[in-house]
Amino acid sequence: MGSFFPWGSLSLVIFLLLHSMLRLSSCCFVAERAALMDIQSSLGAPDSWGKDGDDCCSWEHVKCNYSTQRVSHLFFSDVCWTTSKVSCFLNSTAFSALPELEYLDLSYCYQYLLSLEGLVGLSKLRYLDLSGAGLGGGFPQFIGEIVSLEVLALNDNNITGGLPGAAVRNLRNLRQLNMSYSSFEGNLPGSLFSLPHLKILDLSANSLGGRIPISSESGPISLEVLDLSSNHLNGSLLVAAFKNIRILKLGGNQFSGSLPVSLFALPHLKFLDLSCNNFVGHFPVSLSSEQVPLEVLNLHDNNMSGALPSERGTE
Repeated sequence: MGSFFPWGSLSLVIFLLLHSMLRLSSCCFVAERAALMDIQSSLGAPDSWGKDGDDCCSWEHVKCNYSTQRVSHLFFSDVCWTTSKVSCFLNSTAFSALPELEYLDLSYCYQYLLSLEGLVGLSKLRYLDLSGAGLGGGFPQFIGEIVSLEVLALNDNNITGGLPGAAVRNLRNLRQLNMSYSSFEGNLPGSLFSLPHLKILDLSANSLGGRIPISSESGPISLEVLDLSSNHLNGSLLVAAFKNIRILKLGGNQFSGSLPVSLFALPHLKFLDLSCNNFVGHFPVSLSSEQVPLEVLNLHDNNMSGALPSERGTE
């Protein structure tokens, strides 16, 4: 009578135990440790890296996934400023050895970031902060290929030209996008307002013109926070699409026309800045008895006239 002992399963268990013991002895994959050392030499990461043993998961600016012990987060904000290196040259191909990387902060490391296309292969990258990274030229097209991104910060750069609708259209997982304080110009792409999960969009302090690309037939968009202040946008406001908006900042543009009553009936709107535009007419008075959720309203430097509505008395 043959044995029923599951030798195959036992071998698998032994293999997994040995693999786990090897992992626990170093707490860091060899290839990932080598990649971090490459980054250390090029970016100016702390000199303590590599001197505290092989456990790169315990190194400063590094966080690993607890269960897999693979590098998942890198925090390099200002690292070029806080080291003694005179200059920092970063080739992003080093990151290709970090397949589990989810969070990468290279903000204000603007000395000489090079060849960022190496980030495209990071299929789990959800958070990318390149604010103040000295990026110039046109919109970095490779970013449109990192389709896993949920949070993207490109603010405080010198990116010029327009926003390519095709690149933006691919980022369908985006929840937050900040491209403020740069040099974007041209019209806003309609695809930007069609991203299904985008909640926060900040394009303030650029040179964007034209109208907000939302038609009267558009259904409600997902945005809850929209900051387009300090641009050259014009036209009238189409309120119907802003059913989910909580914060709306459109100050410092060239919007015109009268304010629609429906703007002050938006169910979630708490902050509204329409200052420094060309709005005209009287302040819209709604006859609705429903309470308006608006808490902050800024209308200074427009061409409006008439009296402001007083608080409705109780009967």
